Amino acid sequence: MEGLLDMRAIEWLLERRASHPGATRLRAALEVDGPGLDRTKSRLEKRFLRLARDTGLPAPSVNAWMPIPGEEMQCDFVWHREWLVVEVDAWETHRTRKAFRGDRRGDRVLKRHGWDVIRVTGEDFDRDSNELVEDVRAILERGRRSNGRTPHPSERQSR
Repeated sequence: MEGLLDMRAIEWLLERRASHPGATRLRAALEVDGPGLDRTKSRLEKRFLRLARDTGLPAPSVNAWMPIPGEEMQCDFVWHREWLVVEVDAWETHRTRKAFRGDRRGDRVLKRHGWDVIRVTGEDFDRDSNELVEDVRAILERGRRSNGRTPHPSERQSR
C-alpha cells in the first residue's frame, strides 16, 4: 500500500469520523494507530517495546507512518520530538536482498531529512540490552537539548 495511499489523509479522516460504521475495520485493516499505541508486528518488536517500558524510556509511537517529502514510510518505533527512529530487524522479515536494500535506502532518506536511525537485532538484545537502552537514551537526550530543532511535521497533536 505504501505509495498508493495518502496515509495522512486517511488518518485525518479516521480521527474525525471515528464513530462512522466501518472506521474500526478500516483502522484495523490498515493498522493505523495513534502515538504510543503498541500494535507490534513481531516478537522482536514486542521485546523492544517491553525493554523500553521496563527501563523508563519515553513511550514511542509504534509502527508509525512517517510523511517524508515525496513518500511515506512506516517505522517501527518513533520519538517525534527528538527525531529518532528505531528499526527492529528480525532475520525472518529481512532475509532478502530486496528487503536489505530497502532498509538501507529508508535509513538514507530518513537521515537526509534530519532523523537519527538506530537498527536493532535480536543479537543486540542478547549481547547487551543495557548498552542498547543507553544508546537510545543518549540520542533522545541529545534531541531534547537541541535548541534549534523543532518537532517534525509528522508529530501528531494529542487527542
